[in-house]
This record gives sequence, structure tokens and C-alpha cells, in this order.
Amino acid sequence: MPTKRPKSAPKTDPRRTVVTAAIKLAAKGDWANIGLKDIAKEAGLSLADLSAQFAGKEDILVAYGRIVDADVLAQYPNGVPGTDEKDRLFDVLMARFDRLQDDRAGLTSIIKAACADPKQAIISLPGVAGSMSWTLEVCDIDTQGTRGALRVLILSAIYLWILRSWMDDDSADMAKTMAVLDRTLNRAGQWAETLGF
Repeated sequence: MPTKRPKSAPKTDPRRTVVTAAIKLAAKGDWANIGLKDIAKEAGLSLADLSAQFAGKEDILVAYGRIVDADVLAQYPNGVPGTDEKDRLFDVLMARFDRLQDDRAGLTSIIKAACADPKQAIISLPGVAGSMSWTLEVCDIDTQGTRGALRVLILSAIYLWILRSWMDDDSADMAKTMAVLDRTLNRAGQWAETLGF
């Protein structure tokens, strides 16, 4: 019988290492005052190595968003169960907030910095829209054409609105976040029905 080869340790994703380092630093201090040199040092890289992977801090945050997207989508390999669109969206968005809980302190620092810097906030919008497009896709809600674009835009606005509640929600079960998300999705559904959307 052939000898079984020992399993090799999984390779560390260098981009994920940088993202983890950035979130860790953000949890310790003001994101606005954290430089690329600080992130490179925390990740154990030279500035040259970091620049080969990322264009800047905003690019690192985009990568973080993609990591969260992948982690959330991985929970629904067969799609989201249920026939009601609102319930499916609620389920996936709460799964996203649950994933964000792992990085709560760092994200709070980053969001506060974005609110104080209009440029950073604007730069982050396409990333948010991309994440919400994936959210709609996994919920089997059409994102094509003008209506699809409007759905992405509306869900992005809802997500950014709920982020404020999430930041203030210190409960273990995110009860406040769930309540606000439920109410907001209900209102959005009513508006969509009224407009024939």
C-alpha cells in the first residue's frame, strides 16, 4: 500500500494577512492616522511588498469587503432558503453583520474616519454597491438592467443606514440591529410595491 503523504499546512493568503493587519491596527487607534508603513510592519512586509499587492489603504478596505463577501456567500452554497424576498435579504444581511462582529472595533474606527473624510466615503461606495449586488444575487433577486441597478442602489443605502445602528448596538444578539433592519426592509418593500418596482 502506498504511504500516505502528510497533509501540508494551508498556504497563508498574503492579501488576507495584510487586511487582517490593517483591521487589527484600526482596532487599536485612529484609522485616519494609520499609514501604509504601519500596516506593512504589522503584516511583516516591506513597503515594496505591500505596494505590489495594494494600491493604498482604500484598496485594502476593498479587499476586506471582498473577503467578507466570500465568507458570507460561503454560508449559502445552495442559495438562501425561503420564498419571501424580504426574509432572504434579512437572513443574508444579518449573516453579514454577524461576520462584521469579528472586526467590530477596527471597523468602528474605519467608519468614523470615513464619515470625517468625504473623499474616503465616496471611494468606498462602489465597494458597498458591489457587496450588495452579491447579496441580491445570492438571494435570487435580479440585478440586471435599470431595475437591477436601482435595487443595488436602494439596498446599499439600507445597508449604510443599518451600519449606524450596528455600531451603536452593544447587545450580544444584535437585537437592535435586527429590529431596525426588519423595519427598514418592510418600509422598502412597501415603497417598492407602491411604485410597482
